[in-house]
Amino acid sequence: MRSTLTRRTLLTSGFAAAAFAPLKTARAEACILAPEQALGPYHLADELVRRDIRDGKAGVPLKLLLQVVDARTCQPLSDAAVDVWHCDAAGAYSGFGGDSHRFLRGIQITDRTGLAEFHTIFPGCYPGRTNHIHFQVRTAGAVAGETTPGGHIAHTGQMFFPEEITLRLMQDAAYAAQAAERMRRDEDGIFRHQGGAVSTAHLTPVAAADPSRGFEALLVATVDPD
Repeated sequence: MRSTLTRRTLLTSGFAAAAFAPLKTARAEACILAPEQALGPYHLADELVRRDIRDGKAGVPLKLLLQVVDARTCQPLSDAAVDVWHCDAAGAYSGFGGDSHRFLRGIQITDRTGLAEFHTIFPGCYPGRTNHIHFQVRTAGAVAGETTPGGHIAHTGQMFFPEEITLRLMQDAAYAAQAAERMRRDEDGIFRHQGGAVSTAHLTPVAAADPSRGFEALLVATVDPD
């Protein structure tokens, strides 16, 4: 089944503006520490440094942009390692239950504008949780081979998404096959009790006339590097 997210829905939801440009400098109002969320049971250390983490997984394409801001200076934080990991469209994480694969996991180093960019898919869900993406920000580390070990963990968070758009994306064939009943965002304990509203990404369709082509997601995370 194709997604039924239409141009009209996007317009009425307020997410069909022209493609956004990532923030080049941190706004003063963004200089508030981002709330931390639970690490969760599916974190794996020493993921690969790579931008494309899809590994052939089916789902709605997602260009994921995380901008890290230094709370001390209100300026973008460069050279920080950003780890991301999330489940596939069917709600499964890689690396568990005998699975040796590492799909939908990776690390990127923030550039001079504080941005880390990943090419992935919109996350599915599983019993007890709404759709989300885990991320962690580490400082004072260094790339070693294909990964970035060690460093100081400055922030552990989760990214959430606007509920109305998520509901419609879940009608895409890759997600509709998920047998488990989806938990709404406002039913999710981590979203409700750990600052989920502040950790909700801004979604922009790549092509408003055809949402199945994917979205860009932007979240600003203000962290204390110390």
